[in-house]
Amino acid sequence: MTYPYTGISIDFIHQKIHDGEIFQRSLIDTSVNNATPKKYRLKTGTKDCHTRILIQADAAGKAQLFELSTFSGGGTERTLYNKNRNSIKTPGAKLYEDPTSTTDGTEIDSQRFGSNKGNVKLGGEIYNSDEWVLEHNTEHMIVFTPDGNGVSMIMTIDLYETAEGRETG
Repeated sequence: MTYPYTGISIDFIHQKIHDGEIFQRSLIDTSVNNATPKKYRLKTGTKDCHTRILIQADAAGKAQLFELSTFSGGGTERTLYNKNRNSIKTPGAKLYEDPTSTTDGTEIDSQRFGSNKGNVKLGGEIYNSDEWVLEHNTEHMIVFTPDGNGVSMIMTIDLYETAEGRETG
């Protein structure tokens, strides 16, 4: 896209940020244990949710993404911040930390990483269009299970929502 009067072109994601349609949240936990994996609940809104999830930890572990998860305790809602701090737009998707799950649902991605490998990406790079487009109005769960105890980790989620490309049949 070219901005009027400037002759400067920016890519799609950059334009979405300018339009106030990219949302992000990073959450840190400094003591995750094998017996009690770290869980996040992502409830998508009425639009398709284009999502990139990044998990980093200081020890080996497994990251998983589930859809159609069910919960008996919703967890603590965490704000998804608009990356354009001048925009008043908010996402339809909601993010919760430490929910109590009753069923995992269907695993749609699972990756292991070691302490030397730095990070794992569920879905890929949002900036390269390598992302998960999560179904609208659906419960999802992100789980990190470390191999040991007392593991520090961070989960970062970037998302934007569209009604484009939705199949109706």
